Amino acid sequence: MKLYDDSLVLAIWHKQLNKLAKNVLSHYTNGEFGLDETNINFRDQSDIHFCEVGSITDKLRKPQLKSRIKKLIGAGRVNINHRDLTFLIDTEQARDAHKVARGFWSSNGVPKGFDKDNKRCKTVDVPNIKELTVQCKELLMNKFKQIEWDQTYPNNTI
Repeated sequence: MKLYDDSLVLAIWHKQLNKLAKNVLSHYTNGEFGLDETNINFRDQSDIHFCEVGSITDKLRKPQLKSRIKKLIGAGRVNINHRDLTFLIDTEQARDAHKVARGFWSSNGVPKGFDKDNKRCKTVDVPNIKELTVQCKELLMNKFKQIEWDQTYPNNTI
């Protein structure tokens, strides 16, 4: 089956949004969750590992997907992260989605930052983590489902 580059980029984008819904959280050994103090971990919290490519689309087999993604990286439409192991779409829209996901969790009581008195990150138990993750995914998909194509083409060559 033919899968056009734009369709593959859109599938990568949707996968990235779904991962972002939970990856903005830090999960601690005590079972609690927190947010980083800043947005510095955008790339790490947004990236997709090459071993996950099979979950992006079922229209191509993994070897074909890896090859096509590497071509998109070479064309500058997808960005490499962590020594050729992970990739992501790094655009202003993606950074906005990251901020919205962090805002969602913050508005649902997940703290951010470091507690200097207790010398540990601020955390909280989130008993309904699965339900909130679904809600965050829905929020991101509703707000960012359509990719801003002009940001995924290097030098605006559309």
